Amino acid sequence: MAERVRVLEVVTPEQVTLALPLASPWTRFLAFVLDTFFVLLLSVPLLVLGNAAAAMAHLPEGIATGVLVPLAWLLRVAWFPGFELAHQGQTPGKRLLDLRVVMADGTPLTPAAALARNLSREAELSLPLAALSGASLFAPGTPGPLRLAAAAWMFLFGLLPLFQRRHARVGDLLAGTAVVRSPRAELPAELAAEGEETGHVPFRFLPAHLSVYGIHELQVLEDLLRREEHGLDPRVVEKVCETIRRRIGWPTAIPPRDRLLFLRSFYAQQRAFLERQVLLGRRKERKDAPPGNAP
Repeated sequence: MAERVRVLEVVTPEQVTLALPLASPWTRFLAFVLDTFFVLLLSVPLLVLGNAAAAMAHLPEGIATGVLVPLAWLLRVAWFPGFELAHQGQTPGKRLLDLRVVMADGTPLTPAAALARNLSREAELSLPLAALSGASLFAPGTPGPLRLAAAAWMFLFGLLPLFQRRHARVGDLLAGTAVVRSPRAELPAELAAEGEETGHVPFRFLPAHLSVYGIHELQVLEDLLRREEHGLDPRVVEKVCETIRRRIGWPTAIPPRDRLLFLRSFYAQQRAFLERQVLLGRRKERKDAPPGNAP
């Protein structure tokens, strides 16, 4: 059985609920592993080359270590908030997995939240990991009970996203953030199945088509489609379909049998498109034309 995807619901001023799919704990962990690997790729050469340069300059080994280790630590600490603020909530690892950090209300990540969620990782993971490993740099001669306590600490914090509603870790709870998957403007499975059953060709829209309308128009179309089960006036469907077709520049007329499928396909893909725009901080409330021209 497929795992049910949890969502972060964002309610717009027009009372339209946009559902942003939350990242699973396993995907988040994989993104963290990828970012850690990238940091190591930069840190290890820094340490090796730095020690080699110190040896060539006949500097004491302790001086080189005392300078390079803090630099490697700063690189690791700055990696996550730096990339998340510079790239709209994405680190290289998150970008590879199509993940993004946003505020819990769906708005773009703030600098304070980025620092809070990432600095808390030091207490959640880095410090107990240092105690667990007994690294001489951090805790020489670490006793067994302290290592056991550090292991239990990391275990408990590591399990939290599995049971938390938003799959949040402690840093997310402190900062008021969530990690979501970027929605894709793909044709929903139910619409594709409907096309197979009826023999109608499903409609697929380009970003140029989907960028014309905003959240207000999405709400209007949603209200119309909700009345489908009670029966829609074919004349209303024709008028709305033709209005949207002309407005977005769809090149061909829509046959009567395909008009409802056209509207449902446009609604589904428009919704996913607007959800992606919300993640990027580009919330579009309505189209540029006067509201009276809306379908």
